[in-house]
Amino acid sequence: MFLEQGYERTNINELVRRTGGSMATLYRYYGGKAGLFAAMMEEVREELLTPLTRLGGAQERPEVFLTRLGEAFLRLALSPDGVGFFRVLASEAYKFPELQQVVGRGFGQITRHLSSYLDAQVANGFLQLGDTRRAAGQFLEMVKGQAQLLAVMGLSHPLSEDDLRAQVDSAVGLFLHGCSRK
Repeated sequence: MFLEQGYERTNINELVRRTGGSMATLYRYYGGKAGLFAAMMEEVREELLTPLTRLGGAQERPEVFLTRLGEAFLRLALSPDGVGFFRVLASEAYKFPELQQVVGRGFGQITRHLSSYLDAQVANGFLQLGDTRRAAGQFLEMVKGQAQLLAVMGLSHPLSEDDLRAQVDSAVGLFLHGCSRK
């Protein structure tokens, strides 16, 4: 219900009724609505992002790894669950320190995975980057482009597979080759 209605509009009594639990159990395990909300968002984060950290390895060429990760990341960011998750985070995280931690773990998880890969590529002499953590964040933002924001705001139609691949290919090319003439 939180992803559908957001935190404020979710009625805790209706939530307990739908799940078949009790208010006593909810308060015992989560301390209330805010604790349940944070736990649920952590679970969604784990479910959505963990598979991305299992993609590829240091032996893959940068073009291949970045394309696979980029496509999976963009599909997730534009999926109904991904859009719902981001909407809730954007509208509720500033109110809840627990949720801010979930956000930090989520973005940190995928950024660390990509940064580790980039570190290996730098060590092997395939890439030249100063701050791989910053570069990882920049790459992920290029992949999302405006597509996620437009989806979150309800201003776009789903990307076709061709458009999704073009978005990722553009981000990979720009990331690996920059804009300068060689």
